[in-house]
Amino acid sequence: MSFAIQFMHSSQGWRTEEDRLDLEQLKQLVAIAHHGSVSAAAEELGYSQPALSRSIQRLERELGCQLFERTKNKVTLNEAGRITLEYAAEILRSDRRLRDRLSLLANRSRTLRIGTCAPAPLWRLTSLIVERLPGTMIGPVMMSEDEVERAVYNREVDFGITLKPLPLPGIQSVPFMHESLALNIPTTDPLAACESLRFADVDGRRFLVLQDIGFWWDVCVNHLPTSEFVRQSDREVFRKLAESTDALTFVTNAAVSSTPGRTPVPLDDDEAHVTFYVHMSEGVGPELRSAVRQAALQE
Repeated sequence: MSFAIQFMHSSQGWRTEEDRLDLEQLKQLVAIAHHGSVSAAAEELGYSQPALSRSIQRLERELGCQLFERTKNKVTLNEAGRITLEYAAEILRSDRRLRDRLSLLANRSRTLRIGTCAPAPLWRLTSLIVERLPGTMIGPVMMSEDEVERAVYNREVDFGITLKPLPLPGIQSVPFMHESLALNIPTTDPLAACESLRFADVDGRRFLVLQDIGFWWDVCVNHLPTSEFVRQSDREVFRKLAESTDALTFVTNAAVSSTPGRTPVPLDDDEAHVTFYVHMSEGVGPELRSAVRQAALQE
């Protein structure tokens, strides 16, 4: 997908309609910056290395400057690259927010809309809705906490899920479920014998992480600043990799199955233990409101 930003004139002359930035190129730039290697980025994105190199060279031509300092085995962002990376990250976030908002709009008239900052409470709430109201369509969107709060405030969602209550007129907030994060460690790793660990004990290790884990991603990045993260969006591929790699993974008490060859070890840090709140708008029917309150009281 191309976005409508054209550089109609530069020091190199007038540009044509084809001279435009592409969202996929920005994703490629982010991946290369993260890995520091074109080959590693190409493997993650599913490109051949020559194809990815040509795409980045085309991006540099379109911007009129080089973005990387290149050595034999490594590429490093130069100043222009760092500036471009900053804008690329913001553009990609904006693209995701736009798609999410349009998805909400498209589903508004025919679904119950749910904005959530994490997947586990969404699974539980969805199961509850389907059980009480069979055939109900549900439109879930993963958001940051701030985005969920804004969506609840603006009545853009029927349900919102965050880590704290929202004292808003017409909105009912109830504590819905607890979730605790644990490390899922290969049984051959000495750390698998520990009764519990802290983030600091494993900082610097390599982690395999699912793409859509909501706010937990920020928790992991903030508390494991020197660790390497390999993100995987496909759950089946993630499961197979988790059975074969020595990288650490995460699991929570909301998991419905274990991973062969791995032992869950609890994390003691306060940040690894949270309570989720469900916020219900006035548009949610009384039967469903009552069901959510009853489920919340069981916590």
